[in-house]
Amino acid sequence: MRDRTARTHRMICWKCGFETEVILSMPKGRVKKGRVYNKSKSELKCPECNSVTELILSHTKKQGVYVDSVVPVKEKQDGSEEEIQTHMSLIGSYFRRNYREGERLKPPRAAQRWRNWKDARLRRIKFYDKKNNRTKSIDEEPARIRLREGSGLSDGHFEFKSWIQDKVEEAASGEASPKFLSNEDRNEEREEALETWAKLRREVEKIIDRRIIGASNGIEGRQLSVIRKINGRIEPSMRDFQIDNKFHSSIGLEELWKMEGRVNLVEKIANEVSRCLISHSSSSLADEREIFNWRSKVNNGKELFDFAKTEGCFISANKAKEEFQSDFTDTETGEADFDRIKLHRERMGANLSDLYHKRRIRMTISKLIEEGIEPPRKWKWMYVWAAGIKFFPDVRNRIRRHIENEGAKALEIFDDKKLSKEASLKDGKLALTESEKDALKKYRDKGFGDTRGANKSREEWNEDNSLGFVYNIVTEMKRSDLLTPSRMTEAQYTAYFLDGDDSLTRSRGVKQYPNNLVFTRKLLKIIGKSGMEDFDGGQQNAIYRWLKGDRDRWMYCPPDKHEWIGGITEGGLLRDPKISSNTSDYEMFEVNKRDLNTGELLSDEDGPIITKTVKCVPGIDVMRAMNTLQETQWEINLDLLEMICDFNLDDETELQGRLVDKDVRIKRIVPSKDFESAFFDGKGDNADEERRTLLEWCRRIIEHNGNVFWHSWMCDFRGRMVPRCQLLSPQKGDLSRALLRFKHWKPMGETGRFWFHVHVHNLMEGVEVLCEADSDGNRDSRWKKGPAAKNQKFERRDDWVTENLDLLREIGREPERYLSELSLDDRRYSKRVDFQRLASLIELDRIWKSFEGCKDWDFVKSGQPVYLDASCNGYQHVSSLLRDKKLARLTNVTESKSGPMDLYSEVAKEANKIGRATIEEFLKEIDLREDLIEECLDKIFTRSLAKQPTIVRVYGSNDMLKCLEGRKGQGRPDRSMPLSKDLSEEERGERKEITPEFEEAYYEYVEARSLGESMPISHYQQHAKKKRGSGFSKDRAKKWAKLLREEEPVNLWAAGSGLHEAIIGNGGDLRDAFVYPEGDLWEHQHALSSLMKDIMLEAIGKATSNAYGKLEEALSSVTKSCGKPALWPGVYWDVMPGEEGKFRVHQYYIDRQGADKSKRGKPTHLGAVYSGLLPEWYKKKQWMGHNSPKSKARIAIRVCELYGDSEALAPEARKFLRNTRDTILSRDKRFYFESSRFEAIIEQAKKEGRAADAEEILGLMRQREYSIPNYSKVEKERTKGKKNKVNSSMAPNFVHSLDAYHMRTTINQMKSKLSEKGEDLSFWAVHDAFGTHPCDIELMREIVKSSFFDMHQARSLNDWTSEMKWVRKKKTRTVRIGSLWKDISKSEKTAGDYLIS
Repeated sequence: MRDRTARTHRMICWKCGFETEVILSMPKGRVKKGRVYNKSKSELKCPECNSVTELILSHTKKQGVYVDSVVPVKEKQDGSEEEIQTHMSLIGSYFRRNYREGERLKPPRAAQRWRNWKDARLRRIKFYDKKNNRTKSIDEEPARIRLREGSGLSDGHFEFKSWIQDKVEEAASGEASPKFLSNEDRNEEREEALETWAKLRREVEKIIDRRIIGASNGIEGRQLSVIRKINGRIEPSMRDFQIDNKFHSSIGLEELWKMEGRVNLVEKIANEVSRCLISHSSSSLADEREIFNWRSKVNNGKELFDFAKTEGCFISANKAKEEFQSDFTDTETGEADFDRIKLHRERMGANLSDLYHKRRIRMTISKLIEEGIEPPRKWKWMYVWAAGIKFFPDVRNRIRRHIENEGAKALEIFDDKKLSKEASLKDGKLALTESEKDALKKYRDKGFGDTRGANKSREEWNEDNSLGFVYNIVTEMKRSDLLTPSRMTEAQYTAYFLDGDDSLTRSRGVKQYPNNLVFTRKLLKIIGKSGMEDFDGGQQNAIYRWLKGDRDRWMYCPPDKHEWIGGITEGGLLRDPKISSNTSDYEMFEVNKRDLNTGELLSDEDGPIITKTVKCVPGIDVMRAMNTLQETQWEINLDLLEMICDFNLDDETELQGRLVDKDVRIKRIVPSKDFESAFFDGKGDNADEERRTLLEWCRRIIEHNGNVFWHSWMCDFRGRMVPRCQLLSPQKGDLSRALLRFKHWKPMGETGRFWFHVHVHNLMEGVEVLCEADSDGNRDSRWKKGPAAKNQKFERRDDWVTENLDLLREIGREPERYLSELSLDDRRYSKRVDFQRLASLIELDRIWKSFEGCKDWDFVKSGQPVYLDASCNGYQHVSSLLRDKKLARLTNVTESKSGPMDLYSEVAKEANKIGRATIEEFLKEIDLREDLIEECLDKIFTRSLAKQPTIVRVYGSNDMLKCLEGRKGQGRPDRSMPLSKDLSEEERGERKEITPEFEEAYYEYVEARSLGESMPISHYQQHAKKKRGSGFSKDRAKKWAKLLREEEPVNLWAAGSGLHEAIIGNGGDLRDAFVYPEGDLWEHQHALSSLMKDIMLEAIGKATSNAYGKLEEALSSVTKSCGKPALWPGVYWDVMPGEEGKFRVHQYYIDRQGADKSKRGKPTHLGAVYSGLLPEWYKKKQWMGHNSPKSKARIAIRVCELYGDSEALAPEARKFLRNTRDTILSRDKRFYFESSRFEAIIEQAKKEGRAADAEEILGLMRQREYSIPNYSKVEKERTKGKKNKVNSSMAPNFVHSLDAYHMRTTINQMKSKLSEKGEDLSFWAVHDAFGTHPCDIELMREIVKSSFFDMHQARSLNDWTSEMKWVRKKKTRTVRIGSLWKDISKSEKTAGDYLIS
């Protein structure tokens, strides 16, 4: 029953300004004095910032309850000051009191899953009630106090570990508020992030409430509203309490804490939209041309011209005018062509003086860029943006889950008599309206949103309409000037999708980059701390770190185990278990099962047998291996962290001494000054942000969890095991690996010392440390017998470390003196070991210092992982499959008397034999100086140049050019300035096929673009007609345009490519001869690359006896003999056949539809905006004589109508608008909508007024189409064009399935061996790199060698192909098998000592 004395009161928070409505009611037992009751006190906590306000309440019969006065409680927190200080002291000293160096935690033996165990434990200690809700408020009983300092807790406080892990996952899924820690548990970073998130959520929630629910009058809004209302009446959030206050008036202020943490459906959706915008965001500097262009609009370009003058790039107005006029001068008569000038003026909508001015600006900017002049820092700005192609699918999936969950809950409440009555849904003044009941019925019948029209399932409607709902929210955010669209640049694409590694960029041809959602100034102001200076200094708003880091990550508690009950039950994360990665798209689809022999569809008494198109069937062995990896306890390497970082504490002091001695909580971890440049490159991009996230994670692990954490593991479809969180795992980059240490430290023993020395040597290879220069300027090496060399025997590696122990320890103690030698003087990318090298040297000093104290290696403990990589792992497997003795010896599968062998050196020798004479002749032909020819040959035919092509070949690629001239040996080459070209005879023939219409349109396009006109590329593309069918071919247009170009650039060696490193990177006269553009021979770079490509392919084939070619040939015969290789189940094989719970791999691929098809039926296009949100003129079928609603042409007509006669526009602009209107209405010519032109006209006309109309039009112009990854429902269409992929990827996928089996077999056998001795296993797994404690390396090596032998000795390649299966299997060809391991003795039944080295 509602209290009659209750009333609604609007409160404004004194701290953050958040407005909230509260229901006031006088407490029971109030005493009356005369006409007035005694005043009472109540406290209200702001739902946004948690600040407390004290309310003094009074009540009269006439007025009812009212607020007599309000008192901000600025310093007050729950509990006494003494209690608060005690809490803070306990939190700050928790790490010191609970960190146990080198000790492994013993998790409680729970038969249940961790969530079940946690709920039962928390009920037992009265932290939870019977419904698993908290018994006290967050601040009354902080979790970090009760679950870490209270009585009755497990050793290691697994109650808190499992609780916080569950809360993190619950908040990450959007099911609960992220504010689950008490006030004294929070830090400034977290508060800033959460307060910003709340502000963003309110903006989005406002849009949903006012526009989607309020203004659109669509079914989507009505369904959300009724679902929110029904659920809010049973379990109200603070927001439900406000918007349905008539129903909730009986709730007193003292009960509001029970709503903490609850969020309703609209809040969840707003949270997810805000989260995904931030989590998928990136930042990038505006490029220089854009900055100069923007500055040219300030003060009519004066600032730009003045700056250019100071930089020696001044262009006078007369010079610009002369160049403009020269573009319109007839080459034969030398006279100006005024007709062309007039046409240009009309196209540009500008007078001559404006065109002269624009030309001057263009010439000035071009000269500044050509001269390499950067804009002044104060002119620069930072873009923050999110990629639509990532944002839309993610937020769609998230809100669809919320809508389905909340919708099911609402229907359950509505159908339940007791709950329905409690919520007053069907009877009384507060019952649902007929409109609300109708919306709920439509949701029950077909699902979410407008389900009229197409024949779709409930799941499809929910998915598509959830996507449409997100699209409309984004559209309204654009209309509200929170977002604006832009096309992603190549630099942004590289930074976002390729982690900034431009070596991975590929040519996209005619394919455009995706659309971005750019944060406007208004949105950035709401977020705060989002300027260039903030990102540059790493001081940007904490929300960018917190929400980007909340995706799949490490775990506070042990992962749930994967279990085997006739198949695998998924484990890992507590709320989102997974066993396999990147296979969910395949598991969405079902097909009819077919008979393997006949190919006929199978059926039983119930009809056709349906099966999912799975990519793999994981077996029991991979499950066991992943569980072992999940049991590995990790910690942050405190020794390294203390060496390279500074620690800001809560009391505003810096850490003095060791972390293990601190009594105050860490507020922030930052790189120390000596190492800052090795951490960050100062671009403010994702790479820098990722490292800041890494340091924040270190802080959380230390403060929350006492420096222990776990990883959840999955496998890919080949069986390769991967952690769900790559960051802070062995499979991420250098810094992540360096910061890792096993929580359990084991006694090293002499064996462990030996292998740790080997590990140090491996990381120190090639590192030189020089003495001070002598009087002649010479500098000798400080290493005894020189730097650590490659391919040494293990014993020699140990000796080298022992010989140089003093210097190595000195570097470990004082690395700041050796930053250059350690390669830690600057931020470096690609595959590095710089931080790992330092971590190993710090540990080397520590263990030797410990040994000096006890003189016994059995008492020296270490948790430092030691790992060994397989040498040429792919070729190791290939040599064993083919029984190739020579290749097995070169890849260390078998022993060599001379020590470890090196395949790359052998390839270099073969290349020298094959191609030295050819290259020498080429160098003479291009007139390279005779004394440089020998030097060039020696630098080309080396191990370093041969390595990358050899690696690339074993994974299925023949593209040697990428290795030789591509960036970092794997990307695109650099390009020179355009050079005149001669067409080949074949090209001249193709040139004759070009139609006159295409040629004329192409040259019109080239001329228009050179003059600054924004003519679209489709101007000439439309004339490249398809050979069959209607329409035009973009590929054909691209080919013809290339043939018409008179000049084109040539390929150059990019930085990091094999030939660049060999010839350019070493400097000297050879470099001067080939360097671009100063050298005389740079035009011949690509020719040399092409020659070397063929030489390297032949050399690899000869050195390996064409082993990989034989493997490809055998496996290709399998896929080609398949009747329909693209259809499921494809070709599949079991690894290993016959074993219990074997791993099955399906060589099967599906492909997403192209952008033209992915938009079909997907509501992320211009026509998907809810009708109620559109202006009448835009959506009317016929308007102003125009018959195409919701089109760009309709927008143009509207602009013409509003501004066609505007005096604010130049005469040429008005004429442009009149011509545009005539073109659209007459339909005589094709209409091109030039956004930039119309935006400029609108901005000029806005000065006259009618700003609302202008903003309305600009809002519509900001709409964009977004291609969302999508698959056809028809399997033949999904697999169309995948036959080549099935063939080309068969060999590498097969090899990967074998190395995955080798890894998990090693893990399982090690686990078994150590368990027999009562020891635990901690393991470091990276596909072909095996690691563990130093003392266990010898055991690991023996198992690696024996398991490799056992796997391959039993089966040759012919055995494998004979056991592979597919529909209508035919007999496949066999390959010749060598004599490796023939008549082998028992003592030799292992691989060679340097299999992993």
